[in-house]
Amino acid sequence: MNQVVDQERAPSLAVVPAKWVQGKVFEVMTGYSTDAQDAKRKRGIWEEGVIWIKAPDGRILYNWKAYDAWVEG
Repeated sequence: MNQVVDQERAPSLAVVPAKWVQGKVFEVMTGYSTDAQDAKRKRGIWEEGVIWIKAPDGRILYNWKAYDAWVEG
């Protein structure tokens, strides 16, 4: 049985990302490729502990709020 959803009454859902996100999510949010992220991190342009951290499982995570502050200077 197919039901048509009334768009005016359909519930909306807002997705808010976590404070720290993985590189692929950060790429979608900022437009910086994962290679560009690595370069900025390795050259020290983005400060460890502020814009990026190494999580306990070894993954590199990025803080999109701190990135916004960096962009706005």
